[in-house]
Amino acid sequence: MMKSRHRKCEVAAERMLLEEPTADLSLAGFPASWGEPQMRVFLGPVGDYDSIRVVKDQNDIPVCLVQMRKGHVPALIAARLKTSSLLAEGLKVVLNSNTTPEVPRSLVGYKFQAEERAALFNLRSQTDLNGSPCTILSYDKEASRWLVRLDLEDPADNEILVSESNLLPLWPKTSSSDNGHSGHSPANEPLEQKDDVMEEAHGETPEQMDGEGERAEDGSDHEQEEARAKASRGKVKASHAVVVTGFPLWDSERITEYFARFGELRTILGADKAKHGKRKLLVAYCRKMNARRSQSRVNGAEVDGFTLQAFFPEDAPKKKGQRRRAPGEGAADE
Repeated sequence: MMKSRHRKCEVAAERMLLEEPTADLSLAGFPASWGEPQMRVFLGPVGDYDSIRVVKDQNDIPVCLVQMRKGHVPALIAARLKTSSLLAEGLKVVLNSNTTPEVPRSLVGYKFQAEERAALFNLRSQTDLNGSPCTILSYDKEASRWLVRLDLEDPADNEILVSESNLLPLWPKTSSSDNGHSGHSPANEPLEQKDDVMEEAHGETPEQMDGEGERAEDGSDHEQEEARAKASRGKVKASHAVVVTGFPLWDSERITEYFARFGELRTILGADKAKHGKRKLLVAYCRKMNARRSQSRVNGAEVDGFTLQAFFPEDAPKKKGQRRRAPGEGAADE
């Protein structure tokens, strides 16, 4: 019964895409209560679009038709959507096979690495795999191809060899200039752990938020230098930071990949103790405009079945009885 429903949704998405050839992709099988506002929230963190329309096919199945903004590759967007937790609930994503836009210059010559996530793009023979997410395993020098593992349940038929020209990074890393990107990213650094990220966001003085807080008072010069280096990594400007709540329990690399899409990262502070399977994060960017872009895209977004909340530190809800701490003052009694 469930498979039959899923198949009907897929047919509906394919049919409506044929009727609207200007659309880059179509979606069906999303929650029945969702309209265009909910789809905008769902699609916002995935990529930019020019138009979104929710229509119904002849069997009264809602279908969302999406036309991407210039410079965004539909196959890449489709692959990102296919990593959503909604896929297990019947979400179907159909790519318009007639659209093969130019790859953004920032992704041309991208240097892939083993275990990196990618999207299949512009395949000529197995066109049904275009827009599929995969994991890069290794490079086959003899075949001059990458061996990738598709996100399929059957392990006997989920590894294929593809040309580098048929791969796009699912979430481009920003940690290496060799990848065609500039700037620092903490992708290979562990997330700094804080017991309470909300406290970190609005419980510190402005001087502490800007990194002018603690300094080593005792110990050798070497120890003081290490202490200063550690403090430097945690420097956070309140105006450049975003507090995110309700985030799933991803590892640090995946979290970094997600937030690096919105701009160059300074650091990410994560709670070491999750509540109800969710995580609080303080995401700091090098530029204020990127923090604001991140907040506008992430707030209300659906990620792995969780609805996120993103707000600026000054807007963080204060705990009952909490007040602003003066410089040098300890934590206020609660």
